[in-house]
Amino acid sequence: MPLHDIYSVSIKHKTVSVSELDELEATLGFDLPVGYREYLSELGDGYFCGNIHVRTPSGVLNKENVGHWDKVVELAVDFEAWDEQRFLSDSELKNAVVFAKSDEGDLFVACPEKVGQLYELPRGESRMYHYPKGFLEPFHFRFCREVEFNLP
Repeated sequence: MPLHDIYSVSIKHKTVSVSELDELEATLGFDLPVGYREYLSELGDGYFCGNIHVRTPSGVLNKENVGHWDKVVELAVDFEAWDEQRFLSDSELKNAVVFAKSDEGDLFVACPEKVGQLYELPRGESRMYHYPKGFLEPFHFRFCREVEFNLP
């Protein structure tokens, strides 16, 4: 199901402006993941499928989130996490930025070395997932496939 077929179930619809997204891209110094702009400018802040929270630009740049990510990467590299199907090297992981997070602790990241691409780093699995269409088709995310939503 593509992004334009998704509907909001909340009357509190707070989208993100193009200027905020441009500023985030300039601050990061690399292109945002595919569909991130469209997702936030159409759907805005909130939870997708009641499980995945796509961070707004301020959430992506939040110093607490960035500091936590540094610790996660350090531990992941030390314990060789996500070694089964690995799309990102240790150095790419260290440069990655978290754009979304699931309630279970799965992280959705992008990195400057692989412009526009989105990757999922599951908390409870030793493999990574790659989403070439990124946020444009969030129903392709592993969580959504496993739940097998029966939508009209």
